[in-house]
Amino acid sequence: MYIPPIVSNIDVKWDHEFHRRVLEHLGSFLRVVHFDKRGIGLSDRFETTPSLDERIGDIGAVMDVVGWERAHVFEMSEGADMAQLFATRFPERVDKLALLSP
Repeated sequence: MYIPPIVSNIDVKWDHEFHRRVLEHLGSFLRVVHFDKRGIGLSDRFETTPSLDERIGDIGAVMDVVGWERAHVFEMSEGADMAQLFATRFPERVDKLALLSP
């Protein structure tokens, strides 16, 4: 499960050669789920800023949709708060936690 930084748009990442190559490489040996956070990129806009608890709920919801009970969780930058709190609250759902530039 890849938790993106504050600015993210999955369509734009696929159009950017560097990001596309990284995702393709990871996808050659892992199943990677990358999602746009609530209100960012392709996700629906919100009326009020979502709380950290709501954003953490989104991680679990995405995992449920893809059928994952447990996952390696990787974050980048602003996603660190979400990833760490998710791992703390739901340790049974996190196999490994990797933080990049938290």
